Order: sequence, then C-alpha cells, then structure tokens
Amino acid sequence: MKIRVLIWAGFTAATVACSGLGKDYTFVDSDAAVEGGTDAGDASAKGDARADGAGPDGASLCPDAKINHPSTEPRMVGTDVAFVGTGRDVDCNPIIGSKLVWVDSLEGKIGQTETFIVQFSTRGAHTVTLTATGRSGATATANRPCFAC
Repeated sequence: MKIRVLIWAGFTAATVACSGLGKDYTFVDSDAAVEGGTDAGDASAKGDARADGAGPDGASLCPDAKINHPSTEPRMVGTDVAFVGTGRDVDCNPIIGSKLVWVDSLEGKIGQTETFIVQFSTRGAHTVTLTATGRSGATATANRPCFAC
C-alpha cells in the first residue's frame, strides 16, 4: 500500500481511501501554527469577534471573509458540495452577492454569492479561496483545503 503524506492546514490526522485511485492519503494536522482557528483564512483564526466587530484585544477584525462550509472532509468527484461563506467590509457591514467570489485551485472560478452547490470534476488536493470585496475596494480572503477523490 502506497501512503502519501500531505501536511495541509485544515486537515486533521486521518487516512482516507479514495476508490478508483488505488491510494491511501494520510492528512497530518498542521493547525498548530494557526491560533484559535481551523483555517489560516478563517475569521476564527483571528479570535472571537465582539458585537462591535473587534477581536478580544479590541483590534478590528474587519474586513474579513469566512468559509463556513464545506468542511475539510474528502468529497467524491461528481457529487454535490454545498459552499457557504460570508464577508464583512471595513465598517463590518455584510458583503453579499457578486462581491463574494469563489475560486478553486483546480477548477477555476466556481461561484459568486454566499451559498451555492458545485460538483468537483478533478480528483486531488484542491484549495478553495473566497474573496470578499467591499464598497471601498478593500478585500479579505479565506482559504479552505478540499480533497476530491
């Protein structure tokens, strides 16, 4: 059995058998480098937000982008995957609609809204990036590793 080790933020230690690939992939948790979050682009990595949009230390967490779904569990190629994300501008107001752009490292642009469904067509290690652009033009990004087998 061939084992390939990937160290990728967002994954916890697990072995995943992907049918049709004939390989097992071991994902090793590397989140120790990210304080308080599961994803370097996740707003939670910056600390818990207060009602006024500031972090625990009083510093502003805006603008920001956050990927709420999908999680980092592997997905089968050709099955529906729901994506849900949010963004806030420099004044901590919600960013919605076409100002939220989703790009996949292997599939290209996959969405342009808060919630949508897509099917991966390419097997392998994907990185999905959500970019939120506010009225002032300021942007924030979030990244999420996804694996399709």
